[in-house]
Amino acid sequence: MSWAPWQRGRTWAAALLALAATLAPREANAQATTGLWPDLGTPIQGAATEPSKDGAVIIGIDRYDALPRVPGAADNARDWEKYFLLRRNLSPDRVKLLTDQNATSDAIVASIKDVAERMDESGTMFVIFIGHGAPADAGKKGILLGADVRPSDASFTARGVPYDDLQKLVKTGKQSRSVLVLDACFSGVSNEGKTLLPQVQPVVATNLISESATTVFTAGSAAEYAGALPGSMRPALSYLLLGALRGWADTNGDQVVTVAEAQAYASLVLRSLPNNHEQHPQIITDADDEILERGATEKAPSLATIRSQLDTWKPPVEEGPKLPQLRVAVTCEGDAPRSIEHGLALYVDGSPTALAAHGGKQTRDSTTGLDRLEHVSFPIAPGPHSVVVRVPGCRDLKTSFVAKAGVDVDLRGALESADGALLRGPSGNPNGFRLGLAVWIPTTRFSDGYGIRPEVAEEARPTYEGLDLRFSGVGGAMHGGFVSRWFVALGEVGLAALSADVRTPPRSTLPGVRASVDDISLTWLRAAGRVGPRLPLGRAAVVLNIGAGVDGLQVGNQPAGLRVAGGVDGFLTGGALVDVHITCDFPVFAGISLDSPLSGSFTDLAASATFGIAYQPNQACRRDQRTRYGLATNESKETP
Repeated sequence: MSWAPWQRGRTWAAALLALAATLAPREANAQATTGLWPDLGTPIQGAATEPSKDGAVIIGIDRYDALPRVPGAADNARDWEKYFLLRRNLSPDRVKLLTDQNATSDAIVASIKDVAERMDESGTMFVIFIGHGAPADAGKKGILLGADVRPSDASFTARGVPYDDLQKLVKTGKQSRSVLVLDACFSGVSNEGKTLLPQVQPVVATNLISESATTVFTAGSAAEYAGALPGSMRPALSYLLLGALRGWADTNGDQVVTVAEAQAYASLVLRSLPNNHEQHPQIITDADDEILERGATEKAPSLATIRSQLDTWKPPVEEGPKLPQLRVAVTCEGDAPRSIEHGLALYVDGSPTALAAHGGKQTRDSTTGLDRLEHVSFPIAPGPHSVVVRVPGCRDLKTSFVAKAGVDVDLRGALESADGALLRGPSGNPNGFRLGLAVWIPTTRFSDGYGIRPEVAEEARPTYEGLDLRFSGVGGAMHGGFVSRWFVALGEVGLAALSADVRTPPRSTLPGVRASVDDISLTWLRAAGRVGPRLPLGRAAVVLNIGAGVDGLQVGNQPAGLRVAGGVDGFLTGGALVDVHITCDFPVFAGISLDSPLSGSFTDLAASATFGIAYQPNQACRRDQRTRYGLATNESKETP
């Protein structure tokens, strides 16, 4: 690796950067942030006189969208940026800093690609990551978690940056060496030792390997977790390594800091000071004697002094803004609000992984005595967001809103059914019974006149085509019974007045039989029962039915020479009924049926048509008409 000699002079660019850093207002709580340790944001002596060929990507995530905090991560990252710009004189276009919500997985990948493309053979590429890590592939691999991950295995995999992918991205550059500082454990626990995914993500050991010409610093061994520096609110490894490069690790006084010396210093501090967890920084390298820094002269703080003050030092209590809660009460087709168990899922800002819920609220319904869901709560980061709401069986809806720190957001609304136009609508869920009144138009035809014209000689019957009586008329009918979404059982009665057109064969066909055409007035009474499937088709429904019944003809006017026998006969029937819902509870309908008498020929069919209106209570329809589909929040509203 190539390194420019240190001289007293500075380039104008470095001088201006140093002046800006010196005059910039310091944080009011800098001492509280660094605790008993020096502030690494202060300038150090001995900047490079020539622009360095090195490059650096620095990621520090203090506040995740939905994971525990890593206090001090962003502060450490900003101190590293000052080190690269002011001490090592890196070109600003080769230094990328990503903190908090800007450090998404996509942004991390894009920044590494950008810096790698700018590298040449004489430089070293640094990647500093300070945040959460997690295991993957049964603990054989690790993942660096960007700020946009959600607390789920699927999100870790989809929105994290795998360690293997990180190494491949770095290797795309032409640099001679690469240095990775990973101040994150891969055991799936926070810096307080708490599992990131309780009862979901197991804590397992992860063993990392490095590519050739690459040095990797990790916060601890496989089963340990990365914690804060004793006496400070800063992540330990990234803070101590930066101090080591400022000269703290130069124990032999040769003003050179090697890879081995930097790792040894970090391990010494964590081994020497009382701590609430085991942490042994690790190094993966093919060159222990690789020089990381030349000319560093800053003296290390006294560990004895810090140790003596640890008993009385208390970490500052941060009362940061409460993470807003997105309180979701969304129904499907206007029903009760859906829960996670019912398939409710939220996708935020284009993430392919659903947001994890953190509780909710239920109330007891005084009428039914059952618990009713009020809302489901989701943690959300402050700022603008777009959210897609998904419930199985309904159409997805999207809305946008702005979340403010400490202020919860209410998301309310209803999703429409995802069924096609023919299968959705209010006719699908009637309440159980039906009453109908109709105009009944019966017609029939007797194709065999044997029983009506007995005077036809026996020997003439084989050539006799039969007496053709066509009945037609009009009357009234009513029906009632049970109706559900998919099944109907109805009973009906009808009464109609008919006229009959009696036709006999021509005289030449049957010698001696007089041809005549006469009108006959009759009354037709019918009663039947029908059952069958019901097919809901949105605003309409089709009922196919079969059944049986009895009917009878009463002759009102009988011409001379014609004898018509009255009485009651059974029949089988089949037909169809079509409902069209003009209102929720009162469909208009039209039906047809074909009847076959039990005592006659199967071809002696009677046809009937009905047109009417029914009363069929449909609470689902009324609820549907009251429902206003779409989503609304405190800040904005978007409907389909």
